[in-house]
Amino acid sequence: MSLDLYGVGNALVDLVFGVEDDVVSNMGLEKGIMTLASLSHQNHLLEELGDTSVLRQSGGSAANTLAAVGHMGLSCHYACRVANDELGQLFLKDLKEAGVETHKAIYTGSRAGKTGFCIVLVSPDGERTLRTYLGVTAHLSPTDVHEDILAKARMVYAEGYLMTSEQGYRTLIHTKKLARKHGVKFVLSLSDPEVVDRNLGRFEDLLDHEDGIDILLGNGDEFKCLTRSSALSKACRYLEPKVSSMAITLGSEGSWVVGNGKIFAIPAGPARVVDTNGAGDIYAAGFMYSILSGSNIYQAGSFASRLSSKLVSVWGPRLSKKELQNLS
Repeated sequence: MSLDLYGVGNALVDLVFGVEDDVVSNMGLEKGIMTLASLSHQNHLLEELGDTSVLRQSGGSAANTLAAVGHMGLSCHYACRVANDELGQLFLKDLKEAGVETHKAIYTGSRAGKTGFCIVLVSPDGERTLRTYLGVTAHLSPTDVHEDILAKARMVYAEGYLMTSEQGYRTLIHTKKLARKHGVKFVLSLSDPEVVDRNLGRFEDLLDHEDGIDILLGNGDEFKCLTRSSALSKACRYLEPKVSSMAITLGSEGSWVVGNGKIFAIPAGPARVVDTNGAGDIYAAGFMYSILSGSNIYQAGSFASRLSSKLVSVWGPRLSKKELQNLS
């Protein structure tokens, strides 16, 4: 059987809290940025926050994207790792309900450990600040990417967050090699400006390796950071020889889609911003869903913008199956 989308990324559960800006700064966190933390530091932060979480829901950037594509009716498979614990079972249950298949995702080896989770602090303006304990997803390796399944896919999607470890980087390189071997389009999300900045060499290697990238997704800050450009138009020109198509989110200013030497500006849809967590993930879902359904990049960007505008008006990183099917 053929497969529409094969994803590779982290498996996390999001614990979402609504907080004031001073809470973020007092905790020594940089607003709008993802930072990694140990389990003990995560537990300490949870003690400080108290029992005030707004939502507990499966997350992980690429997993959010795959879940949305699955809810819209395309076939998806996700390569990931969770532990055999409560959060791991919740994560796999949510994936299954979205119609996303997995393959031996529960890790029971010598590093069985715990399923990763992300504390999401949402400020009054809807901006999200993330602190992540990776747990067993940190041990995702090339052996978790199954060639026989990937080879059946029309598109492969990977998240840039994997660049934060040597093993994750090797997994991305391996995934791209398999995609090129089997003629499958390779799509990469840049994920976070801090991740790009700290792992720039790895991102550059992936761009230069095996004939570039078919679709590159991210926000304006991530693209500027990747190319060390002060202007987004310069960043696009620098990347064009290495990337076939680009989709760049710009918050309330909408997004750009880039291809064949042309830049198309797409306005943002009307939205009352409550929580921006997952906005980039669902934009990626809408963009790939549209391309896989036969749309051009402008149509894909317009649909993706509609989805992200809807998402930021609710709490959490995902829309329900009913909401997505009504929009698609």
